[in-house]
Amino acid sequence: MDNKFKEVVDMDPTFSWIARVVPDEMHRFQAICPVRNHFLKGLLSDEANAAFHVTIAHDLADRSAAALAQHYHLPDFPNVLSQYLDGVSGQNSLYHNRLLKAWYKFRLQLHSRLRPCNITPSQQVQAYPPCDTYPFGNCDIILLQPTDAHPKSLPCIIQVRMVFALSPRGSQLPAELKEPLLYVQLFEIAAPPEAELHIGMYQVRHSFYPAPDGSPSRRRVGKIVWLIDVTHAVELIPIYGTTMDRSVSSTMSLERYDKFYLNAFSDKEWYHTLHADFV
Repeated sequence: MDNKFKEVVDMDPTFSWIARVVPDEMHRFQAICPVRNHFLKGLLSDEANAAFHVTIAHDLADRSAAALAQHYHLPDFPNVLSQYLDGVSGQNSLYHNRLLKAWYKFRLQLHSRLRPCNITPSQQVQAYPPCDTYPFGNCDIILLQPTDAHPKSLPCIIQVRMVFALSPRGSQLPAELKEPLLYVQLFEIAAPPEAELHIGMYQVRHSFYPAPDGSPSRRRVGKIVWLIDVTHAVELIPIYGTTMDRSVSSTMSLERYDKFYLNAFSDKEWYHTLHADFV
């Protein structure tokens, strides 16, 4: 059978396992459906090993940078966006006053590293603004491999705070500004897996801007990156210390704790990728 055809009809691994273990019971399970192939119509990474999908209908439209900063509680966003636009099209760019649109999530789909002819089920990456349930927002962690980075360098570990794009209305946008962008906040490597051999995971911590006097501050480092530079969705596990703060829940742990383990065991595809490429 043609490999391309196999990609389109490849089933969710859960149902594939059921079909092998209890084939006679398959009629009891519903919602068996093909994995949606975003490689056919989605945005593709430069090497075409990742596909991305955002809905045509955005969640927010015709908002200024200041309005989005207030909505997401990200006071540094307008200044970071201004600097990014200056870097793309020069100072006093015509695009500084361009209105923006935003999405609360996007989908990421990868080719299997264990079976390269297959595609994996897509993962939803969230970037919801603060609300009563999530006082700091509901924002996922991803890996980013910048286009100009060395292939063997460790990708950036970042938290997606906003998915946005410049409005197409108005003068023609340059290629760098036509596709969706991410406003992210950075983590930095605190220790390699060898630091705690009994755990064997990277330790990471929030990256903060220095205060004017050079002392540490609580302003997290933010930047704007291309959506298509994302390589993987990952999980962080808080390092609780000797005692766990009982006032912290899962809805705020990424913001209330400063140090984390990069979970190497969330699924076998990620385990293989991490150990094959970065360990």
